[in-house]
Amino acid sequence: LWTQSRIYLQLFKLKKNEVKEVQRILNEYNQK
Repeated sequence: LWTQSRIYLQLFKLKKNEVKEVQRILNEYNQK
């Protein structure tokens, strides 16, 4: 949970487009 919180805080600081890109990469990684 702590790590996820840090990730979410970092995503919150990013631009919306960057967040979408990171989410896409995370989704692809999780599907493997």
